[in-house]
Amino acid sequence: MSCRGCWQAACALVIVWGSCAYNFASAAPYLLVCSYYRGRVCRFDGQTGQFVDEFIPSGSGGLANAIAMALGPDGNVYVSNSSEDNVLRYDGVTGDFIDAFVPRASGGLNGPQGLAFGPGGDLYVAGYNNNDGVRRYDGISGAFIGVFTKPTGSLGTPIDLAFGPDGHLYVHNQLDRNILQFHGGTGELIQAIVPNTYDTGPIAFGPDDNLYMSARGGDCVVRYDGRTGARIDTFIPSGSGGLDQPFHLTFEGDYLYVVGCQANGVFQYDASSGAFVRKFAGMNYAVGILFIPEPTTLSLLALGGLAVIRRRRRPR
Repeated sequence: MSCRGCWQAACALVIVWGSCAYNFASAAPYLLVCSYYRGRVCRFDGQTGQFVDEFIPSGSGGLANAIAMALGPDGNVYVSNSSEDNVLRYDGVTGDFIDAFVPRASGGLNGPQGLAFGPGGDLYVAGYNNNDGVRRYDGISGAFIGVFTKPTGSLGTPIDLAFGPDGHLYVHNQLDRNILQFHGGTGELIQAIVPNTYDTGPIAFGPDDNLYMSARGGDCVVRYDGRTGARIDTFIPSGSGGLDQPFHLTFEGDYLYVVGCQANGVFQYDASSGAFVRKFAGMNYAVGILFIPEPTTLSLLALGGLAVIRRRRRPR
């Protein structure tokens, strides 16, 4: 294949920017799990759950309280360093520290938690103490662009966010216990799609395009209609398989993976039925999870992802 053909193939790799989700299919052999109190990220085999190594050592690059992670369009891993008010970037293959992608308190960032790359490749961060809105940063340079969500002050204590299949941004507001929907292009508030969640926890969209939320107080996972916000059911019953204090959750292949903070590990459930499968991986003080592909696929994804960003930013 020619160099041009390689480039086109890389660009064609399915990085689904419309829903801001990478389509790894079966190419996600590693699960990363971050520990809040120990400030580290461990790597587990994505098929067996067996411990592989300490991918990001405790304290690397100033990592103190890792609470959430995202895989960037450059193939690197981004970690919310909550107590230090910054977002750190690590090599997606080696785990080596690269830089403080979002420097301390950039744009007023305070207590970063959930983070996600948007359809255009920029980074969006929910700061727990940023009640004026979600921060947006340039996806290549990390420079602060502005407060994305409007009107200012519409959020109390945002703890997590996700781009939906409709391209809009959904933010879980812990203080007011609701999930707000913001226009993915303008940041304008559309509605409180879930007016009252009755509980709090991170959110994720499933393969059925519905919205799932970890209910920490109820030790369960609740499912909401992704279009209307109507509650569908308690998808994972309270304490299923030993689940205790569920936090970040993610879908991969045929399964839903949920962190159990007090259960010190990651639990695996059937993505269609919610049935408990097994305790997939064990780790003390686990909070955040992220699947990543093997190095070759990761490199190609990075090549394609950065090409997409640059193409979209090219003057017309």
